[in-house]
Amino acid sequence: MRRIIIALKDKIIKKHTAKKKICILAYEDFHASVVHSIIQICNYKKNYVKVITINFIENQLLEYLGEDKRKVCWEIIPVSQQKGIARREEDTRIRLGISSKVSTQKYWDMIIIPSVEYNHRDYEPVLQNSPKNTEVVAVIHNLNYVFSSQTKNPDLYCNIGHASSYAVLNNLLIEEINKRKLTDKKVYEFPVLFWGNDSGIRQYENEKTTFVITGSVEKERKDYDLILEVFSKLKGYYNQLSLVLLGPARKEYGEGIIQRCIELREEGLSVQFFENFVPTKMFQSIIREADYILGPVNIQFITKQMTEVYGLTKLTGIMADMIEYAKPGIVPDNLSMPDKLKSSTIFFQSGTDLEDIIVSLLDKEIRQKYAINALENSRKYTLDNYLVYSFS
Repeated sequence: MRRIIIALKDKIIKKHTAKKKICILAYEDFHASVVHSIIQICNYKKNYVKVITINFIENQLLEYLGEDKRKVCWEIIPVSQQKGIARREEDTRIRLGISSKVSTQKYWDMIIIPSVEYNHRDYEPVLQNSPKNTEVVAVIHNLNYVFSSQTKNPDLYCNIGHASSYAVLNNLLIEEINKRKLTDKKVYEFPVLFWGNDSGIRQYENEKTTFVITGSVEKERKDYDLILEVFSKLKGYYNQLSLVLLGPARKEYGEGIIQRCIELREEGLSVQFFENFVPTKMFQSIIREADYILGPVNIQFITKQMTEVYGLTKLTGIMADMIEYAKPGIVPDNLSMPDKLKSSTIFFQSGTDLEDIIVSLLDKEIRQKYAINALENSRKYTLDNYLVYSFS
């Protein structure tokens, strides 16, 4: 009976001859925002798009899609209820079975794997035995981890090397791939977010200028020590300043940063922080009211024992936040930024330099200028520019 049902489903899919047929394999507990972006890039309103994923990711995607969830076909993967090694082994068996089934389906025009580098063996049947005339796109998040000859996992590149093409989350990574000649295959840009909320420019009336830092408060990714040191030297401007750490505190380092924020608050600085996860609606409300996004990025970041460079081999979230919320960003001068965002980006060289920059940004006209630039730049990131298949 089960074989009959599968055969009937296959016949239904084949009937969509006027549409491109795209399958997204998202087996991991991964960033739902990335998977949602890919669903949009697939032009799901006009094409036949199927998402094979776990229940946790499906629930998040349904929040993103709303009523449009009916325009996407879903297949939910069961998750093992066992623990430890037994759980991983059972999950692997289930996912390999699904990958094997997909690899025999000859009607897909494209198969996309959003998190291929994390458990690449689960996708091995699709990568190594993809149907003829089916393009298999592997989404790469960390260039060095995948392409470096020093990678700790040589099987990773062997598997991913079977993909028809690749995708990265920012055009800067494509430039790095081309510069280092890492692959001759086609590389797509799949941005995490697109601009679609043309709400205009905020009107300001005698309110404090708000600087927000997004992401978890942890030592590895951003230099929070530098920011707190800078703000501690701006006591003469506390009546005009507001600082928000818009992310949960991690480990002892994060707890220490929160304690220092409490001390700055006692000294008169308006500072907001969170010890735990920030609910999505609260996050969006706060960042939409902010004036600038502070990105004290530690340019080099160790991931899976490989050194990645933000802006070159790995995406930094500040770029996505600047696009989605149309906000100017403040970043270190050695962080590579896309040309499309440069007119709404302020670069600093040192703590002293950042102090002067923050004071200058309190000026209403300057604040308004950067707000206008940020909105114009975000409008450059519209979905239509990134559709993998489009129809007139």
